Amino acid sequence: RWKGNCLHKCSSKSSNSHQVISIDDNGMIEYWNPAHPKGTIPEESALRFRFKSETDLFELKKSKCHCNSLELSHQGDKFVVVGSDDFIRIFSCYSGKLLRKYDESIAVQSALQKQEDSLYKLESIDFGRRMATEKELRQDQSTVPSNAIFDESGNFLIYSTIFGIKILNTYSNSVARLLAKVENTERFTKIALYQGKSKGIVGAQRPENQKEIDIDPTLFCIAFKKQRLYLLSNREPEETDESSGGGRDVFNEKPSREDILAAQEQHAGKKFPSCVTLHTTMVQIFLVNHSFCSFV
Repeated sequence: RWKGNCLHKCSSKSSNSHQVISIDDNGMIEYWNPAHPKGTIPEESALRFRFKSETDLFELKKSKCHCNSLELSHQGDKFVVVGSDDFIRIFSCYSGKLLRKYDESIAVQSALQKQEDSLYKLESIDFGRRMATEKELRQDQSTVPSNAIFDESGNFLIYSTIFGIKILNTYSNSVARLLAKVENTERFTKIALYQGKSKGIVGAQRPENQKEIDIDPTLFCIAFKKQRLYLLSNREPEETDESSGGGRDVFNEKPSREDILAAQEQHAGKKFPSCVTLHTTMVQIFLVNHSFCSFV
Protein backbone atom coordinates (compact mmCIF):
# COMPACT_ATOMS: atom_id res chain seq x y z
CA ARG A 1 0.00 0.00 0.00
CA TRP A 2 1.14 3.54 -0.75
CA LYS A 3 0.96 5.81 2.29
CA GLY A 4 -1.82 3.66 3.76
CA ASN A 5 -4.20 4.36 0.88
CA CYS A 6 -5.62 2.05 -1.78
CA LEU A 7 -3.92 -1.23 -2.57
CA HIS A 8 -1.45 -1.08 -5.46
CA LYS A 9 -1.97 -4.22 -7.53
CA CYS A 10 0.15 -3.38 -10.60
CA SER A 11 3.81 -2.47 -10.30
CA SER A 12 6.99 -2.60 -12.36
CA LYS A 13 10.60 -1.65 -11.63
CA SER A 14 12.93 0.14 -14.03
CA SER A 15 16.40 -1.43 -14.09
CA ASN A 16 17.92 1.82 -15.40
CA SER A 17 16.54 4.45 -13.03
CA HIS A 18 15.88 2.07 -10.08
CA GLN A 19 12.40 3.56 -9.78
CA VAL A 20 9.16 1.68 -9.28
CA ILE A 21 5.89 2.58 -10.98
CA SER A 22 2.70 1.28 -9.39
CA ILE A 23 -1.03 1.75 -9.91
CA ASP A 24 -3.69 1.36 -7.22
CA ASP A 25 -7.28 0.14 -7.43
CA ASN A 26 -8.55 3.64 -8.21
CA GLY A 27 -6.23 4.06 -11.20
CA MET A 28 -3.76 6.39 -9.48
CA ILE A 29 -0.24 6.08 -10.96
CA GLU A 30 2.63 6.60 -8.53
CA TYR A 31 6.43 6.83 -8.84
CA TRP A 32 8.64 5.85 -5.92
CA ASN A 33 12.17 4.76 -5.11
CA PRO A 34 12.51 1.80 -2.68
CA ALA A 35 16.10 2.79 -1.82
CA HIS A 36 15.18 6.36 -0.83
CA PRO A 37 13.71 7.28 2.58
CA LYS A 38 9.91 7.03 2.57
CA GLY A 39 10.03 5.88 -1.05
CA THR A 40 10.13 9.42 -2.44
CA ILE A 41 11.88 10.26 -5.71
CA PRO A 42 15.10 12.27 -5.23
CA GLU A 43 15.36 15.65 -6.96
CA GLU A 44 18.41 14.53 -8.96
CA SER A 45 16.41 11.81 -10.76
CA ALA A 46 15.92 11.70 -14.54
CA LEU A 47 12.25 12.72 -14.29
CA ARG A 48 11.33 15.84 -16.25
CA PHE A 49 8.49 16.96 -13.99
CA ARG A 50 8.17 18.10 -10.40
CA PHE A 51 4.41 17.96 -9.89
CA LYS A 52 1.94 15.34 -11.03
CA SER A 53 -0.31 18.10 -12.37
CA GLU A 54 2.27 18.56 -15.15
CA THR A 55 1.70 15.00 -16.37
CA ASP A 56 -1.05 12.71 -17.66
CA LEU A 57 -0.75 10.32 -14.73
CA PHE A 58 -4.37 11.07 -13.76
CA GLU A 59 -5.57 9.51 -17.03
CA LEU A 60 -6.87 6.28 -15.47
CA LYS A 61 -8.36 8.14 -12.52
CA LYS A 62 -10.24 10.50 -14.83
CA SER A 63 -11.49 7.59 -16.93
CA LYS A 64 -12.75 5.84 -13.76
CA CYS A 65 -10.96 2.60 -14.60
CA HIS A 66 -8.29 0.45 -13.00
CA CYS A 67 -5.16 -1.22 -14.32
CA ASN A 68 -5.20 -4.81 -15.58
CA SER A 69 -1.56 -4.89 -16.64
CA LEU A 70 1.55 -2.70 -16.34
CA GLU A 71 4.74 -3.36 -18.31
CA LEU A 72 7.92 -1.31 -18.76
CA SER A 73 10.02 -1.21 -21.92
CA HIS A 74 13.52 -2.72 -21.80
CA GLN A 75 15.02 0.76 -22.08
CA GLY A 76 12.92 1.99 -19.15
CA ASP A 77 11.80 5.10 -21.06
CA LYS A 78 8.09 4.22 -21.35
CA PHE A 79 5.45 1.93 -19.90
CA VAL A 80 2.20 0.47 -21.19
CA VAL A 81 -1.02 0.07 -19.22
CA VAL A 82 -3.97 -2.15 -20.14
CA GLY A 83 -7.03 -0.55 -18.55
CA SER A 84 -10.32 -2.10 -17.52
CA ASP A 85 -12.01 0.26 -20.02
CA ASP A 86 -10.44 -1.71 -22.93
CA PHE A 87 -7.95 1.07 -23.74
CA ILE A 88 -4.22 0.44 -24.03
CA ARG A 89 -2.16 3.48 -23.02
CA ILE A 90 1.55 4.16 -23.49
CA PHE A 91 3.16 6.70 -21.13
CA SER A 92 6.59 8.30 -21.08
CA CYS A 93 8.43 7.36 -17.89
CA TYR A 94 10.41 10.60 -17.81
CA SER A 95 7.67 13.15 -18.57
CA GLY A 96 4.61 11.19 -17.44
CA LYS A 97 2.86 12.23 -20.66
CA LEU A 98 0.46 10.01 -22.58
CA LEU A 99 2.16 8.99 -25.85
CA ARG A 100 -0.35 6.63 -27.45
CA LYS A 101 -3.87 5.42 -26.72
CA TYR A 102 -5.51 2.47 -28.48
CA ASP A 103 -9.17 1.47 -28.25
CA GLU A 104 -9.66 -2.31 -28.17
CA SER A 105 -13.30 -2.35 -27.05
CA ILE A 106 -15.92 -4.76 -28.37
CA ALA A 107 -17.51 -1.94 -30.40
CA VAL A 108 -14.24 -1.34 -32.25
CA GLN A 109 -13.77 -5.08 -32.88
CA SER A 110 -17.26 -5.28 -34.36
CA ALA A 111 -16.55 -2.28 -36.61
CA LEU A 112 -13.36 -3.92 -37.91
CA GLN A 113 -15.28 -7.09 -38.69
CA LYS A 114 -17.74 -5.16 -40.87
CA GLN A 115 -14.98 -3.83 -43.13
CA GLU A 116 -14.83 -6.12 -46.16
CA ASP A 117 -11.18 -5.42 -47.03
CA SER A 118 -10.05 -5.46 -43.41
CA LEU A 119 -7.03 -7.45 -42.22
CA TYR A 120 -9.21 -8.71 -39.37
CA LYS A 121 -12.15 -9.99 -41.44
CA LEU A 122 -13.42 -13.39 -40.22
CA GLU A 123 -16.21 -15.74 -41.19
CA SER A 124 -19.49 -14.70 -39.57
CA ILE A 125 -19.83 -17.94 -37.60
CA ASP A 126 -16.22 -17.76 -36.43
CA PHE A 127 -16.56 -14.14 -35.36
CA GLY A 128 -19.78 -14.86 -33.46
CA ARG A 129 -18.10 -17.70 -31.59
CA ARG A 130 -15.12 -15.52 -30.71
CA MET A 131 -17.35 -12.68 -29.59
CA ALA A 132 -19.24 -15.00 -27.23
CA THR A 133 -15.91 -16.17 -25.77
CA GLU A 134 -14.76 -12.56 -25.44
CA LYS A 135 -17.85 -11.56 -23.45
CA GLU A 136 -17.44 -14.59 -21.19
CA LEU A 137 -13.78 -13.71 -20.66
CA ARG A 138 -14.58 -10.16 -19.57
CA GLN A 139 -17.21 -11.34 -17.11
CA ASP A 140 -14.96 -13.98 -15.51
CA GLN A 141 -13.23 -12.30 -12.57
CA SER A 142 -11.01 -15.32 -11.86
CA THR A 143 -9.27 -15.23 -15.24
CA VAL A 144 -5.80 -13.73 -15.58
CA PRO A 145 -6.28 -10.45 -17.49
CA SER A 146 -4.58 -9.82 -20.81
CA ASN A 147 -1.34 -7.87 -20.92
CA ALA A 148 0.63 -5.81 -23.44
CA ILE A 149 4.42 -6.00 -23.78
CA PHE A 150 7.23 -4.28 -25.67
CA ASP A 151 9.84 -6.02 -27.76
CA GLU A 152 13.54 -5.51 -26.99
CA SER A 153 13.77 -2.43 -29.22
CA GLY A 154 10.79 -0.77 -27.55
CA ASN A 155 9.38 0.11 -30.98
CA PHE A 156 6.80 -2.66 -31.17
CA LEU A 157 3.87 -3.30 -28.85
CA ILE A 158 2.46 -6.83 -28.64
CA TYR A 159 -0.91 -7.79 -27.17
CA SER A 160 -3.73 -10.26 -27.71
CA THR A 161 -7.11 -9.40 -29.25
CA ILE A 162 -10.20 -11.26 -30.39
CA PHE A 163 -8.63 -11.57 -33.86
CA GLY A 164 -5.25 -12.88 -32.68
CA ILE A 165 -2.01 -11.45 -31.34
CA LYS A 166 -1.35 -7.98 -32.70
CA ILE A 167 2.17 -6.59 -33.26
CA LEU A 168 1.92 -2.82 -33.45
CA ASN A 169 4.61 -0.41 -34.63
CA THR A 170 4.26 2.44 -32.14
CA TYR A 171 6.33 4.87 -34.22
CA SER A 172 4.44 4.50 -37.51
CA ASN A 173 1.25 3.71 -35.57
CA SER A 174 0.47 0.76 -37.85
CA VAL A 175 -0.06 -2.99 -37.45
CA ALA A 176 3.11 -4.84 -38.48
CA ARG A 177 1.77 -8.39 -38.11
CA LEU A 178 -1.26 -10.29 -36.87
CA LEU A 179 -0.38 -13.69 -35.41
CA ALA A 180 -2.56 -16.73 -34.65
CA LYS A 181 -5.57 -15.41 -36.54
CA VAL A 182 -6.40 -18.96 -37.66
CA GLU A 183 -6.41 -20.26 -34.08
CA ASN A 184 -10.17 -19.91 -33.69
CA THR A 185 -10.49 -22.10 -30.58
CA GLU A 186 -7.98 -20.20 -28.43
CA ARG A 187 -8.41 -16.74 -26.93
CA PHE A 188 -4.89 -15.85 -25.83
CA THR A 189 -4.57 -13.67 -22.74
CA LYS A 190 -1.18 -13.41 -21.02
CA ILE A 191 1.89 -13.37 -23.27
CA ALA A 192 5.68 -13.16 -22.87
CA LEU A 193 8.38 -12.68 -25.51
CA TYR A 194 11.80 -14.31 -25.87
CA GLN A 195 14.05 -12.76 -28.52
CA GLY A 196 17.40 -14.34 -27.67
CA LYS A 197 19.36 -16.95 -29.56
CA SER A 198 19.26 -20.59 -28.50
CA LYS A 199 22.68 -21.68 -27.21
CA GLY A 200 21.99 -25.41 -27.39
CA ILE A 201 23.24 -27.99 -24.91
CA VAL A 202 26.10 -26.89 -22.66
CA GLY A 203 29.36 -28.50 -23.77
CA ALA A 204 27.94 -29.88 -27.02
CA GLN A 205 30.21 -29.64 -30.07
CA ARG A 206 28.74 -28.05 -33.18
CA PRO A 207 29.81 -29.66 -36.49
CA GLU A 208 31.76 -27.37 -38.79
CA ASN A 209 29.28 -27.76 -41.64
CA GLN A 210 26.26 -27.00 -39.43
CA LYS A 211 24.86 -23.52 -39.86
CA GLU A 212 24.50 -21.25 -36.88
CA ILE A 213 21.00 -21.18 -35.44
CA ASP A 214 19.13 -18.09 -36.55
CA ILE A 215 17.45 -15.88 -34.02
CA ASP A 216 13.83 -16.94 -33.80
CA PRO A 217 11.62 -14.76 -31.56
CA THR A 218 9.18 -16.89 -29.59
CA LEU A 219 5.94 -15.85 -27.91
CA PHE A 220 4.86 -17.79 -24.83
CA CYS A 221 1.09 -17.59 -24.37
CA ILE A 222 -1.73 -18.90 -22.24
CA ALA A 223 -5.35 -19.01 -23.35
CA PHE A 224 -8.75 -18.61 -21.74
CA LYS A 225 -10.05 -21.90 -20.26
CA LYS A 226 -7.07 -23.82 -21.67
CA GLN A 227 -4.57 -25.81 -19.59
CA ARG A 228 -1.72 -25.46 -22.04
CA LEU A 229 1.30 -23.29 -22.72
CA TYR A 230 1.43 -22.15 -26.35
CA LEU A 231 4.63 -21.21 -28.21
CA LEU A 232 4.43 -19.12 -31.38
CA SER A 233 7.51 -18.78 -33.59
CA ASN A 234 8.59 -18.73 -37.23
CA ARG A 235 9.74 -22.37 -37.13
CA GLU A 236 7.62 -25.44 -37.68
CA PRO A 237 7.93 -28.02 -34.86
CA GLU A 238 10.50 -30.72 -35.54
CA GLU A 239 9.31 -34.29 -36.02
CA THR A 240 10.46 -36.48 -33.12
CA ASP A 241 10.24 -40.21 -32.56
CA GLU A 242 7.65 -40.79 -29.84
CA SER A 243 8.79 -44.41 -29.37
CA SER A 244 12.18 -43.19 -28.18
CA GLY A 245 10.60 -41.04 -25.49
CA GLY A 246 11.38 -37.75 -27.20
CA GLY A 247 7.91 -37.11 -28.53
CA ARG A 248 5.35 -34.76 -27.07
CA ASP A 249 2.39 -36.07 -25.14
CA VAL A 250 -0.60 -34.28 -26.60
CA PHE A 251 -2.66 -35.13 -23.52
CA ASN A 252 -0.18 -33.92 -20.94
CA GLU A 253 -2.44 -31.58 -18.97
CA LYS A 254 -4.52 -32.68 -16.02
CA PRO A 255 -8.24 -32.93 -16.75
CA SER A 256 -10.43 -30.27 -15.20
CA ARG A 257 -13.18 -31.03 -12.69
CA GLU A 258 -15.80 -30.59 -15.42
CA ASP A 259 -14.00 -33.07 -17.69
CA ILE A 260 -13.81 -35.65 -14.89
CA LEU A 261 -17.53 -35.34 -14.11
CA ALA A 262 -18.44 -35.59 -17.79
CA ALA A 263 -16.31 -38.73 -18.18
CA GLN A 264 -17.88 -40.31 -15.10
CA GLU A 265 -21.40 -39.60 -16.36
CA GLN A 266 -20.56 -41.02 -19.77
CA HIS A 267 -19.04 -44.14 -18.22
CA ALA A 268 -22.00 -44.59 -15.86
CA GLY A 269 -24.42 -44.50 -18.77
CA LYS A 270 -22.76 -47.53 -20.39
CA LYS A 271 -23.27 -49.89 -17.41
CA PHE A 272 -25.76 -52.74 -17.83
CA PRO A 273 -27.46 -54.79 -15.07
CA SER A 274 -26.10 -58.29 -14.51
CA CYS A 275 -29.56 -59.83 -14.06
CA VAL A 276 -33.03 -58.93 -15.36
CA THR A 277 -36.35 -60.64 -14.48
CA LEU A 278 -39.29 -60.52 -16.89
CA HIS A 279 -42.65 -61.42 -15.25
CA THR A 280 -45.41 -62.82 -17.50
CA THR A 281 -48.74 -64.60 -16.90
CA MET A 282 -47.21 -67.91 -17.89
CA VAL A 283 -43.59 -67.92 -16.72
CA GLN A 284 -40.79 -65.81 -15.27
CA ILE A 285 -37.83 -65.19 -17.52
CA PHE A 286 -34.47 -64.57 -15.88
CA LEU A 287 -31.86 -62.90 -18.08
CA VAL A 288 -28.55 -63.74 -16.43
CA ASN A 289 -26.27 -62.49 -19.20
CA HIS A 290 -26.42 -61.61 -22.87
CA SER A 291 -26.11 -65.22 -24.10
CA PHE A 292 -28.12 -67.30 -21.60
CA CYS A 293 -31.78 -67.22 -20.53
CA SER A 294 -33.56 -69.51 -18.04
CA PHE A 295 -37.28 -70.15 -17.84
CA VAL A 296 -39.18 -71.01 -14.65
